[in-house]
Amino acid sequence: MLKNIPIRWKLFLTVLALAVPVLVLVGIVSYIGGKAAVERTTLEHLTSVRAGKANQIEEYFDQIRSLARSFAKNRMIVDAMVDFDDAHQSMLDVDLRGDQREAVLAYYSDEFLPLLEATTGVQAEPADYLPADDGDLYLQFHYIVSNPNPE
Repeated sequence: MLKNIPIRWKLFLTVLALAVPVLVLVGIVSYIGGKAAVERTTLEHLTSVRAGKANQIEEYFDQIRSLARSFAKNRMIVDAMVDFDDAHQSMLDVDLRGDQREAVLAYYSDEFLPLLEATTGVQAEPADYLPADDGDLYLQFHYIVSNPNPE
C-alpha cells in the first residue's frame, strides 16, 4: 500500500506524525504553565489587596482610639457626658402614654425591622429591640417616631 504513495507524501506524513504529538504536548505544557502563572499572579494580587485593606482597617481603628483618648482628656467632653448621663437618668421616671408606646412599637414593626431584615437577612421581633425603660421609649417616641424631619 505504501509503495504506490510518492516519497513526497511519505515524507510529509512522517513529519506530520512526528510533529503533531510534539505540538500537542507543547500546547498542553504551555496551557498548564500559563494557568499556574495566572493563578499565582491572581493569588499574589488578592493577597496584596487583603494586606492593603487590613492596613486601612488598622489605621481606622488607630484613628478612632486616638480620637477616643483625646475626647477622654477633654474636660468639656467629660462634663457633657456626665450631664448627658444625669439627664438620661432623670428620664427613667417619665410617664409614657399608651399611644406613645404603640407608636414606637409600630415604628419598629413597620419601618425599622423590615429594613434590618432586608439588610441582614435575619428575622427579628420588635421585643428583641425595644428598650425596656419607659424613659428610653419616651425619647425614641419624640426623637425618632414623631420627628418631622426623619432624614
